[in-house]
Parts: sequence; structure tokens; C-alpha cells
Amino acid sequence: MGQAVLKQTLKTAKQPLREWYDLWFNEYKRAGYIAITDFNKQFFYGANDVSKVINATAGKKQQYISINAFDVDFQNNDFSREITRLKQIRNIAVDIDQYKLGLTIDEALDEIQSLILEQKLPEPNLILTSRGIQLFYTIDKGASPEMAWLAGYVTEQLISKLQHIGADNNAKDMSRVMRVPNSV
Repeated sequence: MGQAVLKQTLKTAKQPLREWYDLWFNEYKRAGYIAITDFNKQFFYGANDVSKVINATAGKKQQYISINAFDVDFQNNDFSREITRLKQIRNIAVDIDQYKLGLTIDEALDEIQSLILEQKLPEPNLILTSRGIQLFYTIDKGASPEMAWLAGYVTEQLISKLQHIGADNNAKDMSRVMRVPNSV
């Protein structure tokens, strides 16, 4: 089961982060819909659906969440995580597959902690562990899709600092999904 460690380190945040879903939903992160998928079916949830997201994913296998929100046309059944439908950038995430390098989760977490203490890496807002490690950095008030280039650049910089412990260089597009906290 994915273990979640929430970091309340945002110095600019108006509201402290209390739960994992605060990275996806707050008073400013209301534009568009986030996707939940098991890669067989995909469902979209809006800002008023937090309890539905929790109930649909907690303790369930293979649950993944989009790191960002998308425009959905419910009338025409047009549901997509295509980059052209990006509505709001909510998070930056890094996927680390340390096991591919023969590292344990603890070894990789120790290296991440060292990089944070050396101020070479910002402290993530949320860390998930399962087979690998996922780092989440939330964008406090969300960002416009026009800032996708910057979010992509920041993601690439974070990946470059973590490649020696297995950061996935291919997992950097705005439409990707990561494991849902508290799913299996």
C-alpha cells in the first residue's frame, strides 16, 4: 500500500496542507477536472467531489490520479487528458524507480533528504512510496495552461537532480497520472 507523507512546508500558502487531496483541491484549484483511472476506466472529478475521490480510491488497487486538471465536455461525452485540454496546472511530480538501480526505498529517501538538507532540492509537499517513490510539489493557487512550459522545465530540472537514484526521465508530461494516496 502506498505510504503518504505530507509536508507542510509551503511558506507562501494561505492555508496549510492538511490532507493529500489539498494538493488537488482548494479554493483556487477549481478550474477543470482531475482524472482518476485504473487504466481500464477513467473518471473525472471536480472541486466539489473530494469525498467521491476518496471513496472511489481508498484501499483500491491500481488507482492513479492526474497531477493536473482538464477541461471536460460532459454534454458531448468528451473526456480526455490530452494536453490540448489542460485547464489548470496543479502539481509538479517526479516518479522515482530506485529499484531499477538496486536501491531500496530507504536508501533513495536518505539521498532525497540529503539533497533537501544541502538545498539542492526543494522539500516536496507529498511523498508516496510503494514499489518506487513519487514526489509531489503543489502549486499553491494553480497555474494557467500557458505556464506548462515552465512546469515542464521545473520537472526536468528536478528529474536531473534525481536521475542518479532512478528518476523517470519519461514521466514528465502535463497529462500523466501518479498513484493515488491510500490506494494499493
